[in-house]
Amino acid sequence: AHSCHAFCISKGLDLFGILSNVECRCGATRANRAVWDMEKSPNALLRFQATSIRECTGAEMLEVYRYTGPVEAGSLPPAILGLHEEDLDYMASILTGRLIADESLEDGSPHKIGSQKNSETQMLQIPDSDHYLRPCSSGDNGCAAMGRWPKTGSSVMKIWRENADVITIIKWLETVPIHYYFAPEVDQERKEAFRHAVDRFHKKTCIRLIENTADVQPPNVKVGILDEDSCYVRGSGFRRRRATGTTVVNMGFCKSTLQLGSLVHEIGHVIGMNHEQKRPDATRYFHGHGPYLKVYWQNMIDSEGKNWTSQYLPDKESYVGSTNEGQNDPVSGYANYDFNSIMHYGRSKEFDTISPEKQGWVGQREYLTADDVFQILDMYQCKASCKEDFGTDPNGSLYRGCQQLTRSGRRCQVWTLQKPHGHDRNSKNYPRKGLADHNFCRNPDGRKTIWCYTQDPSKQWEHCCLPSSTSLADAGYDDA
Repeated sequence: AHSCHAFCISKGLDLFGILSNVECRCGATRANRAVWDMEKSPNALLRFQATSIRECTGAEMLEVYRYTGPVEAGSLPPAILGLHEEDLDYMASILTGRLIADESLEDGSPHKIGSQKNSETQMLQIPDSDHYLRPCSSGDNGCAAMGRWPKTGSSVMKIWRENADVITIIKWLETVPIHYYFAPEVDQERKEAFRHAVDRFHKKTCIRLIENTADVQPPNVKVGILDEDSCYVRGSGFRRRRATGTTVVNMGFCKSTLQLGSLVHEIGHVIGMNHEQKRPDATRYFHGHGPYLKVYWQNMIDSEGKNWTSQYLPDKESYVGSTNEGQNDPVSGYANYDFNSIMHYGRSKEFDTISPEKQGWVGQREYLTADDVFQILDMYQCKASCKEDFGTDPNGSLYRGCQQLTRSGRRCQVWTLQKPHGHDRNSKNYPRKGLADHNFCRNPDGRKTIWCYTQDPSKQWEHCCLPSSTSLADAGYDDA
């Protein structure tokens, strides 16, 4: 029962039942508006009929339980959800009684393009270009697939208060202000969902989406409802030609925090992030990397006749990492292909992951991954100064600074994560030791000096050097 409860709740469903003590089934009460309101006219046969209840025993026995915890804006709280893109497609298909295309809810209709045969030939003919590992700070695009919004000189302070006595202070040297406003037709539940999505970027990056009224001067972002059957962005990234114009986010299908991950995905497009599967190394060999996906070009036309080939063709401008631009460069080098990226399409008939174990990773819509965060930090060169606090002990047990590289130069793993290395060093097991949702070196267990688990799967942990001063980007994040 516990496993069934956890599974159903993670999908945003507040009913779960155990059939014959074996089979788990999920459902939604009418109070769970986020589920029922996914479609204007859900299948009437799905509504529970109280008159159908009868006493049963044995193989027919179905024990039903209901979630009684808090509800936020008509949905289960985002912190307990664990959705993938295909979960939303599946629920929408059940509600309508027809198959919903895997990508159509999130990105609308694709652009019209040529035949699959021509598209596959086009993919194979794209050469390895000199754009590989570009500097992020030059030009309109830098190392990104689309134009970057301009930065300002203002800074924002972030504080990790780990206990009443120890504080780590980080200040962004520059921020990226993006002003947005809601169109009159956007209801309160959609507004709350969008604000939750905005907060994900505020917690992890120097991106600052600022809510305004409709009279805010462009460039800006209009959040409205253009199409009830999908969510999408019209005008991804920032272009100089749009410096006096408006980017539009359609929140049609994204009606509540149940679609929070899809909104984070669309905001990713707003700031210039491309689909992960459009990287030049996704479907072909590229400068020593890839391919990672086996694409079935013959399956690109969905049940509604839409052709999705364009969303899998490699884009040579997609972010794959960047050159090193000096001491304060937050991230540099080749960026690992991120199957778990919030910008990656989910499992479908269009592709398989070449590594079968990665098939279940794609399409997650819970959180910005570490590599998503690193991409944003790099694209916008989010640089931060950190107030170093070394403490008074020689082994660094009181260190609360921002060192996030080991002695060999490996980047540290976030303490709250169990990937790539599982561990028990957390704030519950090691209270008041400076462990939080960041990847800064610490010494919670009395080793020779500060250390961390590394992001290198082949190296579990390494010592760090106690720095005399540090100016590094805040790459910390959490799963919530």
